[in-house]
Amino acid sequence: MNRTSSAAMLGIAFGAGTSLVNALSSPYSLLGAPLDGTLWGGAAKVLSLLVDSGWAWAALAVGVGWLVSVDWPTGAARPAGVGRAAGAGRPTGAGRPAGAGRPTGAGRPAGA
Repeated sequence: MNRTSSAAMLGIAFGAGTSLVNALSSPYSLLGAPLDGTLWGGAAKVLSLLVDSGWAWAALAVGVGWLVSVDWPTGAARPAGVGRAAGAGRPTGAGRPAGAGRPTGAGRPAGA
C-alpha cells in the first residue's frame, strides 16, 4: 500500500471512529440510549467533544503529513520536491537557458 493510500485509510478510520463515538454519546441513537446516564455515557460525551474539535482533525492532518514525508528506512525527511507531481514546486522556467522563450520586444512598438 502506498503512502497516499495509507493516509486516506487513516482519515477514513478517524472519521469512522468519530462517527462511532458520536453515536455512543448521543442518548437519541440506538447505540447511545443504553449508555445514557452511566459512567460510560459521560466518557463517550467527553471523547465526542474531543474528537469533534477542529484541532483533532488538524492534528491528524499534520501527523499524516509528517508520516508521509518521512523516509522510513533512514528516518530522514524527504526533500521538498520528492513525491510530488512532476514539475510541482519548481520555479517557472527552471531548466531552460537564459533568454529562451518569448523574445523581448518582438512585435511590440518601441517604448511599450
